[in-house]
Amino acid sequence: MTVHTTKLLSRDDFDRTQKLLRSWRVDSICVVESLTNYNNRELLTEFAAQMRLPAIYANGVYADAGGFVSYGANYEALSRRAAHYVDKILKGTRPADLPVEQPTTFEMAINRKTANALGLTIPQSLLMGGVMRLEVQW
Repeated sequence: MTVHTTKLLSRDDFDRTQKLLRSWRVDSICVVESLTNYNNRELLTEFAAQMRLPAIYANGVYADAGGFVSYGANYEALSRRAAHYVDKILKGTRPADLPVEQPTTFEMAINRKTANALGLTIPQSLLMGGVMRLEVQW
């Protein structure tokens, strides 16, 4: 597998990025999580739809915005863990004494409408609704 990187920051970048992706003959798009991408999620999901390419994102809000599939840490679970840390710190625990934790709950969301538009078949075992979410605990 060959990985190429590029930036799509505005609608003005559509043509340049489409030409670049076509020249690379990409089969799919992986959008990394960043504040810029989160704020431009409609732009990014629209772009993937125009290119007729399946795209994966790190947050379920992209599937809500029309993206094909997302898989990443469950932000609600991360927020609960952050609150746990704040509670310990307010009760006197030194931050340096707290262990570094990694996410243990992950969420996958699949947008059925987008899958259908791309001609992709989702296994029956995963189908539940318009945007389907699975939660995985480690």
